[in-house]
Amino acid sequence: LGESQSLAKQALMHPFVIGIGNGSAPIASFRNYIAQDYFFLGAFIKAYALVLSKVDDNSSKRTLHELIGAVIEELEMHEAYAAGWGVDTSNEAYRTPNAATTKYVDFLLH
Repeated sequence: LGESQSLAKQALMHPFVIGIGNGSAPIASFRNYIAQDYFFLGAFIKAYALVLSKVDDNSSKRTLHELIGAVIEELEMHEAYAAGWGVDTSNEAYRTPNAATTKYVDFLLH
């Protein structure tokens, strides 16, 4: 647990995370972050759907349904953020993952 706490603290103290919190993060970096997270969340829905296709009990199906719904809500929040920052979410650049996001999504889905 100690190592995990240390890593979590390091992540929370990252200049970008601090910049998001205090409004000093460069807008281009913030837009990129939202775009990558948007793509990741879409993949997360697919991962939940893969699990959903393999469970038999209704309790698990219900839980996964709720998780998928929560991710859809977060995607909608991202769309609202994007609109507020003048980002068109239908733009292909917004829906294209960078190398790190691609690797993480590939790990998640395969």
